[in-house]
Amino acid sequence: MKVDGQSLLSAIYQQNQAGAREEVSDAKLHHIKPLEEISQTQVTTDISNPNTALRIKDYFEPSSMLKKAKEVREDAIDAFGSKERFDNLANTLQKASIITHNELSAMRYLRENAQKLSFDEFEKIASNDTHNMQMKGLLDSVVHKLHYIDSINGGVM
Repeated sequence: MKVDGQSLLSAIYQQNQAGAREEVSDAKLHHIKPLEEISQTQVTTDISNPNTALRIKDYFEPSSMLKKAKEVREDAIDAFGSKERFDNLANTLQKASIITHNELSAMRYLRENAQKLSFDEFEKIASNDTHNMQMKGLLDSVVHKLHYIDSINGGVM
Protein backbone atom coordinates (compact mmCIF):
# COMPACT_ATOMS: atom_id res chain seq x y z
CA MET A 1 0.00 0.00 0.00
CA LYS A 2 1.43 3.31 -1.11
CA VAL A 3 0.81 6.37 1.17
CA ASP A 4 1.43 9.88 -0.10
CA GLY A 5 2.46 12.81 2.13
CA GLN A 6 -1.01 14.43 2.10
CA SER A 7 -2.70 11.23 3.26
CA LEU A 8 -0.11 10.72 6.01
CA LEU A 9 -0.62 14.27 7.33
CA SER A 10 -4.37 13.81 7.23
CA ALA A 11 -4.11 10.57 9.21
CA ILE A 12 -1.89 12.19 11.85
CA TYR A 13 -4.30 15.13 12.16
CA GLN A 14 -7.24 12.79 12.66
CA GLN A 15 -5.35 10.85 15.35
CA ASN A 16 -4.54 14.08 17.18
CA GLN A 17 -8.18 15.17 17.02
CA ALA A 18 -9.27 11.82 18.41
CA GLY A 19 -6.71 12.19 21.23
CA ALA A 20 -8.06 15.65 22.08
CA ARG A 21 -11.58 14.24 22.24
CA GLU A 22 -10.33 11.49 24.56
CA GLU A 23 -8.79 14.10 26.90
CA VAL A 24 -12.13 15.88 27.12
CA SER A 25 -13.91 12.66 27.92
CA ASP A 26 -11.23 11.85 30.54
CA ALA A 27 -11.91 15.24 32.13
CA LYS A 28 -15.60 14.39 32.36
CA LEU A 29 -14.71 11.02 33.93
CA HIS A 30 -12.89 12.89 36.71
CA HIS A 31 -15.92 15.14 37.34
CA ILE A 32 -14.32 18.31 36.05
CA LYS A 33 -17.00 20.71 34.93
CA PRO A 34 -16.43 22.90 31.91
CA LEU A 35 -16.39 26.59 32.81
CA GLU A 36 -19.69 27.20 31.03
CA GLU A 37 -21.47 24.82 33.44
CA ILE A 38 -20.27 26.60 36.60
CA SER A 39 -22.54 29.42 37.63
CA GLN A 40 -21.24 32.71 39.08
CA THR A 41 -23.17 31.94 42.28
CA GLN A 42 -21.27 28.67 42.78
CA VAL A 43 -17.91 30.38 42.38
CA THR A 44 -18.82 33.13 44.86
CA THR A 45 -20.23 30.62 47.33
CA ASP A 46 -17.13 28.41 47.17
CA ILE A 47 -14.74 31.33 47.76
CA SER A 48 -16.77 32.87 50.58
CA ASN A 49 -17.18 29.54 52.38
CA PRO A 50 -15.54 29.82 55.85
CA ASN A 51 -13.91 26.41 55.40
CA THR A 52 -12.12 27.72 52.31
CA ALA A 53 -10.95 30.81 54.18
CA LEU A 54 -9.43 28.66 56.93
CA ARG A 55 -7.34 26.73 54.38
CA ILE A 56 -5.78 29.89 52.96
CA LYS A 57 -2.55 30.66 54.75
CA ASP A 58 -0.70 33.90 54.23
CA TYR A 59 2.88 34.34 55.36
CA PHE A 60 5.82 36.63 54.82
CA GLU A 61 9.17 35.33 53.72
CA PRO A 62 11.94 37.92 53.68
CA SER A 63 14.04 38.24 50.55
CA SER A 64 17.72 37.35 50.70
CA MET A 65 18.58 41.07 50.49
CA LEU A 66 16.38 41.82 53.51
CA LYS A 67 17.96 38.97 55.47
CA LYS A 68 21.46 40.21 54.60
CA ALA A 69 20.57 43.80 55.50
CA LYS A 70 19.44 42.65 58.94
CA GLU A 71 22.52 40.47 59.41
CA VAL A 72 24.89 43.44 59.00
CA ARG A 73 23.10 45.49 61.66
CA GLU A 74 25.95 45.34 64.17
CA ASP A 75 28.43 46.72 61.65
CA ALA A 76 25.94 49.37 60.51
CA ILE A 77 25.47 50.79 64.02
CA ASP A 78 27.19 54.19 64.07
CA ALA A 79 28.99 53.40 60.79
CA PHE A 80 29.16 57.15 60.08
CA GLY A 81 30.90 57.71 63.44
CA SER A 82 34.41 57.19 62.06
CA LYS A 83 36.21 56.24 58.87
CA GLU A 84 37.29 52.96 60.48
CA ARG A 85 33.68 51.99 61.23
CA PHE A 86 32.65 53.00 57.73
CA ASP A 87 35.45 50.86 56.25
CA ASN A 88 34.37 47.95 58.47
CA LEU A 89 30.80 48.30 57.17
CA ALA A 90 32.04 48.48 53.56
CA ASN A 91 34.08 45.28 53.98
CA THR A 92 31.18 43.51 55.67
CA LEU A 93 28.81 44.52 52.87
CA GLN A 94 31.17 43.12 50.27
CA LYS A 95 31.65 39.86 52.20
CA ALA A 96 27.86 39.51 52.50
CA SER A 97 27.55 40.08 48.71
CA ILE A 98 25.41 43.17 49.24
CA ILE A 99 27.86 45.29 47.27
CA THR A 100 30.25 44.37 44.48
CA HIS A 101 33.97 45.02 44.39
CA ASN A 102 33.34 48.11 42.26
CA GLU A 103 30.77 49.38 44.75
CA LEU A 104 33.34 48.84 47.51
CA SER A 105 35.62 51.19 45.59
CA ALA A 106 32.76 53.68 45.35
CA MET A 107 32.28 53.50 49.13
CA ARG A 108 35.98 54.23 49.62
CA TYR A 109 35.65 57.13 47.20
CA LEU A 110 32.76 58.50 49.28
CA ARG A 111 34.78 58.10 52.47
CA GLU A 112 37.72 60.01 51.03
CA ASN A 113 35.74 62.80 49.37
CA ALA A 114 33.03 63.53 51.95
CA GLN A 115 33.65 66.39 54.36
CA LYS A 116 31.79 64.28 56.93
CA LEU A 117 30.24 60.84 56.72
CA SER A 118 26.54 61.48 56.16
CA PHE A 119 23.81 60.75 53.66
CA ASP A 120 23.61 64.43 52.71
CA GLU A 121 27.30 64.50 51.82
CA PHE A 122 27.12 61.21 49.95
CA GLU A 123 24.14 62.37 47.91
CA LYS A 124 25.92 65.63 47.11
CA ILE A 125 28.97 63.71 45.87
CA ALA A 126 26.84 61.24 43.92
CA SER A 127 24.94 64.03 42.18
CA ASN A 128 28.15 65.78 41.06
CA ASP A 129 28.15 66.02 37.25
CA THR A 130 31.92 65.65 36.91
CA HIS A 131 31.76 61.86 37.41
CA ASN A 132 31.51 59.57 34.43
CA MET A 133 28.31 57.57 34.00
CA GLN A 134 29.75 54.38 35.47
CA MET A 135 30.97 56.15 38.61
CA LYS A 136 27.64 57.96 38.99
CA GLY A 137 25.87 54.63 38.75
CA LEU A 138 28.12 53.05 41.37
CA LEU A 139 27.77 55.98 43.75
CA ASP A 140 23.98 56.06 43.35
CA SER A 141 23.81 52.32 43.94
CA VAL A 142 25.93 52.50 47.09
CA VAL A 143 23.98 55.43 48.53
CA HIS A 144 20.71 53.64 47.79
CA LYS A 145 21.92 50.45 49.49
CA LEU A 146 23.18 52.38 52.52
CA HIS A 147 19.78 54.08 52.85
CA TYR A 148 18.11 50.67 52.59
CA ILE A 149 20.30 49.09 55.27
CA ASP A 150 19.86 52.10 57.53
CA SER A 151 16.07 52.10 57.20
CA ILE A 152 15.74 48.31 57.65
CA ASN A 153 17.76 48.52 60.84
CA GLY A 154 15.91 51.50 62.29
CA GLY A 155 18.23 54.38 61.40
CA VAL A 156 21.34 53.05 63.13
CA MET A 157 23.95 54.81 61.00
